[in-house]
Amino acid sequence: MNSQNNQKKKIYLIAGEPSGDLLGSRLMKAMKTNYGKAVKFYGVGGETMEAEGLKSLFDISDLAVMGLAEVIPSIPKILGLIKQTVKDIEKVKPDVVITIDSWSFSSRIHKALRKKNLGIPQVHYVAPQVWAWKKKRARTMYKYIDLLLTLFPYEPKYFTPYNLQAEFVGHPVIESPVVHAKAEEFRKKYNIKPKERVVTVLPGSRKTEVSKLLPTFLETIKKLKAEEKDLFFVIPTVKTVAKQVKEMVKQSGNFSLLKHKTTATALFGHLQPQSPLRERLP
Repeated sequence: MNSQNNQKKKIYLIAGEPSGDLLGSRLMKAMKTNYGKAVKFYGVGGETMEAEGLKSLFDISDLAVMGLAEVIPSIPKILGLIKQTVKDIEKVKPDVVITIDSWSFSSRIHKALRKKNLGIPQVHYVAPQVWAWKKKRARTMYKYIDLLLTLFPYEPKYFTPYNLQAEFVGHPVIESPVVHAKAEEFRKKYNIKPKERVVTVLPGSRKTEVSKLLPTFLETIKKLKAEEKDLFFVIPTVKTVAKQVKEMVKQSGNFSLLKHKTTATALFGHLQPQSPLRERLP
């Protein structure tokens, strides 16, 4: 990419979930560092990508669904968002399309673009965990994308035998300031006593996850607090479910949300907690 070229390169990014949004924002930052004003961003993302200059085509909260009870009624809306995204890509005519994580949504974008034969390079960032489940996906991904960017060095070998170019680019957590964060500063900022043990509760970034998990977590917190007086509970959240989490916490009537951890209750997945909410258990 030639930064001297007056014609800006159009980069179309698509991140359907908060974890992808965080990855996307770091990718944008890296591109701006390397290419300066020679790139212009389009696409779909959340608050961290918007902070880097992206004007999202729509609110990614609309994609924060999980489970049949929530997915089935949302199908027409999700299909509409896919069509809207593909139509926008045709209008923008980007130099490359990069989808980030959320393969279920991203794959549908790529398949639709392939059918239109637009000749735009198609890239996916974050390899589906084919070593854990749905291993057959590795055999067909080459049909829909030209390049796969992986977070871990052992991942390319699962895809390259099936004619898909895959490159390890590193995990962003290594670049995160959290790695260098000091617990003492965090405790001081939120007035956490030295002897208090910090417990992080992670109910997820999808509305159904929060609806199912948070009530149980809140009840567990009450029981733990009754038995252990030196616990300090933290619930990081993201834009897609922040309002819902706040309301559920408010209704529970007695506690609080922060951002550091020495112990954690979590739902498996790409956990990328961002915006901390804060209140305290009495």
